[in-house]
Amino acid sequence: EAAVPEGVAEIGEKAFFNCRRLEKIMLPKTLKRLGAQAFASCQALAECHLPQWIGEIESGAFDGCEAMADEGGFIVIDGVCFGCLGQSGEVHIPDGIGAIASGAFRGKQEYRKIFLPESVSRVGSHAFADCPALKHVSLSTAVEDLGEEPFTGSEALLTIAAPGLAPQQFSEERCRTAAALGFCGEEKRYGGAVAAAYTAWTEANKIKLLDAAIDGDLLQSASYFTVHSLLCEAEFQAALERAQQQKMMEIVALLLE
Repeated sequence: EAAVPEGVAEIGEKAFFNCRRLEKIMLPKTLKRLGAQAFASCQALAECHLPQWIGEIESGAFDGCEAMADEGGFIVIDGVCFGCLGQSGEVHIPDGIGAIASGAFRGKQEYRKIFLPESVSRVGSHAFADCPALKHVSLSTAVEDLGEEPFTGSEALLTIAAPGLAPQQFSEERCRTAAALGFCGEEKRYGGAVAAAYTAWTEANKIKLLDAAIDGDLLQSASYFTVHSLLCEAEFQAALERAQQQKMMEIVALLLE
């Protein structure tokens, strides 16, 4: 058992790494940052008392903390998810979790898709950063604000379903594009002012978005442009030619319907 005294603002990289006998730790309310792998491989660590919110958590802070994980491998403290020990490419956060901690899934190499339940209302900074295989993230309607740079470094990201966030709320252009493609693919989840914002943004950027949908082989997102008859003849021919060149045959068939 250990207790970090009040006044400490940062716990450095690998500070408690591989402390195999550590079972319980008390962290101060003054804590603002957890370094990478701060408690990694502390296999006996079952209880961690944290401040209500930590602004910055680097990758793998609780990797290998098997005693803290639930049956699904998720590390949850006071309703906040701090990560997952599972290796599956598709991650479904369990219902009942209220927030995703800063850096919760940062640097995860194997995750391709992450789905948040409707119970989640808060996402911390860098929550999904530096995930090289991540292509899709589905946020809940309750998420109406994001921490700083939640997707930075996740360059493979194609779609973000975010029914509680307008496109202008994403700071990076590529994230706005991914969010708009998420809207195009899951339009029925959106409503009110958010849906109106995406409709306007999508129509204003339709060529760029359709090209991205074709290049990413996003059939559902591409169908938005045909369902809503957004393409003139020249735009249709250009899209068809692009899909044929990319050998995206399902999208070719969609355009020719």
